[in-house]
Amino acid sequence: MLPTNWVTEIFKRMGLHYGSRLDTMWAGQDPAELHRFWATELAGLETAPEVIAHALDHLPEDRPPSLGEFKRLCAVAPRAAAKRLPPPKPNAEFVAKVMADMREARRSAPPAKAWAYELREAETRGERLSAGQRVMWRQALANEPGARA
Repeated sequence: MLPTNWVTEIFKRMGLHYGSRLDTMWAGQDPAELHRFWATELAGLETAPEVIAHALDHLPEDRPPSLGEFKRLCAVAPRAAAKRLPPPKPNAEFVAKVMADMREARRSAPPAKAWAYELREAETRGERLSAGQRVMWRQALANEPGARA
């Protein structure tokens, strides 16, 4: 629920803006009950006072707004961007271990084109390869430094 003193301030500002037109609009209503109703209907806006300020800054010129109109004025107000937390600081020890593990994995992994070198060696030893195997190892090693077809 919006604090009732906030609603009192809203009505005070609208009273200054509209004068007796505001009193006429709500004639016959108990002011305390009216303020409690607005406080209930505007619940949640206590965390965004800039939204209420926007509504008060954009009141219709010709007549006081109904509660629904005031809520719509609040709804179209630009909201302040949420503050972001700073990014977490990396754990230097953990990062160093992961990087060392990656370097070791790279050293121990077979070359990506090991299959092409094996086929080339097999052909060099005189083993029979299919036409497709011969074409594939030659294409795979065509741009490798020191690779001969």
